[in-house]
Amino acid sequence: MANVRNVNSMQNPHHTLKLGWFSTGGGEGSRGLLLSTLTAIENGTLNAEIEFVFCNREPGEDIGTDAFLEIVASHNIPTICLSSRQFAKTRKTRFSSVRQEYDTLVLSKLARFTARTCVLAGYMLVLSPSVCETYQLLNLHPAKPSGPIGTWREVIELLINDRQRESGIMMHIATKEVDQGPVLSYCTFPIRDSGTDALWDNLDHAEQKVDHSEEIATVKDQLFTSVRSKQLLYERPFFVETLRALANERIKSLDVPLDLTKEVNQSLAPEESDSSSE
Repeated sequence: MANVRNVNSMQNPHHTLKLGWFSTGGGEGSRGLLLSTLTAIENGTLNAEIEFVFCNREPGEDIGTDAFLEIVASHNIPTICLSSRQFAKTRKTRFSSVRQEYDTLVLSKLARFTARTCVLAGYMLVLSPSVCETYQLLNLHPAKPSGPIGTWREVIELLINDRQRESGIMMHIATKEVDQGPVLSYCTFPIRDSGTDALWDNLDHAEQKVDHSEEIATVKDQLFTSVRSKQLLYERPFFVETLRALANERIKSLDVPLDLTKEVNQSLAPEESDSSSE
């Protein structure tokens, strides 16, 4: 990718950070990231513009995506939709078999836009190399740079099974190797604290019992919900803080990811920030 090695060249602090936005838009997380970014742009704390939104679902295909697309339309952002499901269905094959053909068509539909830095915010497709080579793609991953890798569901399950006390979020450049691109920024937060100690203790006790499968499943579900709420709490301000750091040229090297934990904690409501630092 031509501009990966020179992060400074991505943005000029005297100019607006122009972004493309890729999202499937199906869940609360996708909508939250978009709304948080739009709020920061509108209140002047983020000097950026979302030039276009690309969605791999079309209106009427999914109720969650429809809610996402309504937000985009209400802000008059140009939107391009191309259903990946229908694309594969009409060709009577799996999407993986037509990924490159699909992405080639996507690139042709986006050719009129000038943004070359794009975010992947809840985009549920693996991208072909041609897209990674055309855009500098910023991908949010729900873990620290040290891992684990996988979807947010898989990450939470691994965190619980490994009894981790801390997790985090990172932003990295998407490459053809999934979740292996250079890390731009990250933040960390505790997932075991005074508010969840009892749940972790219950899990330890349940696993020591002979007939324990149902009890373990119940406690793990409770812990899963707790960790997911922390991810959602932190990922939105972290996302905005990373974009702000790019616009202000604070991210100067791909060799040393920028730790934004302090900034993210400061941006949270006082009671939320206090509880996260216990």
